[in-house]
Amino acid sequence: MADEAIPDGSAPRSFTVIYTEDVLRDAVRTFVWRRFVIDQARMWIVALVMAGVVFAGLMEGGSQLGLTLAAIATLIPLALALIAWWVHGSSTLGAFRRMRIPRATFTLHEDEMDIASDMATGTVPWSALTEIWERPRFWMIFTARNQFNVIPKDNVPEETRAWFRARNRRILKQM
Repeated sequence: MADEAIPDGSAPRSFTVIYTEDVLRDAVRTFVWRRFVIDQARMWIVALVMAGVVFAGLMEGGSQLGLTLAAIATLIPLALALIAWWVHGSSTLGAFRRMRIPRATFTLHEDEMDIASDMATGTVPWSALTEIWERPRFWMIFTARNQFNVIPKDNVPEETRAWFRARNRRILKQM
């Protein structure tokens, strides 16, 4: 997903962010709400219809097997959302709690970004990003549909924020 030329040239831009449990919990909540509620609206509608079928079946003394299967189908969206919440919450907050110092330094280059913390260092090419969600306090950068990293925005200079938005405008979504 190559974007047009980057505004203000290509000099690297560095900043250090501080992670907080509150920001990371908000990111997980945002992810689950968007991916497992909003994006799965049809599944929730089917679950509501199935709940109606179960209720009607109970009122009319329907088949035990049929009602049991319908009740299970009704719970699938909720179960998926709860599992996603638990998995992503455990992973995200677990990594945060393993950090000795909850901070990371990002260096933005024309073609990639470097990330360094006390746990690891890495480079992510811009082309590897599939989606970026912007919230008031952070960005969520996705390298796959269900794999994201969080960049808190508190210590990011406004000029760098504008550069980041312009660089990624094709995949950036305001949330």
